[in-house]
Amino acid sequence: MLAESGAIIETIVERYASNSFLPKGEQGQLDYRFWMHFAEGSAMTPLLLGLIFSKMSKDTPFIARPLVRVIVKEIEKVLIKPNLEANFKLMEGHLAKNSFFAGKSLTGADIQMGFIVEAGEARLGYGSYPSLQKYLNKIRKRPAYQKAIEIGGPVIGDLG
Repeated sequence: MLAESGAIIETIVERYASNSFLPKGEQGQLDYRFWMHFAEGSAMTPLLLGLIFSKMSKDTPFIARPLVRVIVKEIEKVLIKPNLEANFKLMEGHLAKNSFFAGKSLTGADIQMGFIVEAGEARLGYGSYPSLQKYLNKIRKRPAYQKAIEIGGPVIGDLG
């Protein structure tokens, strides 16, 4: 049994992708490992916290809503927004110099980071992140991506 998306993607890629989704070269392998684990370990946390706290603001009983909104706003200002911005600046810088997250072609790291990039657009917008927007547009044009959306529906729903 595999419990995390990174482990699931790595297993599928290693068993079934005939090396086509594995990175080439030492730097590609290092980048692959970094981005596979960055997605779950660093990038997902502020995205998830942002979702949880935005839902708290909306779903709190009327009488407590003003207090909860003040608390949520402060948490977003001090914790969530700075971490989101740091993560997306890191991603932007990498994609400004690279076509994909781990090399010159799509790898399992791009599959893993795909949700993060989609969620980032929904949460932040990519006006300040042109390389992320370009990357996301490129990914969305892939026939396999379009087929997955056709079968499974949109990647991102309401992220608050």
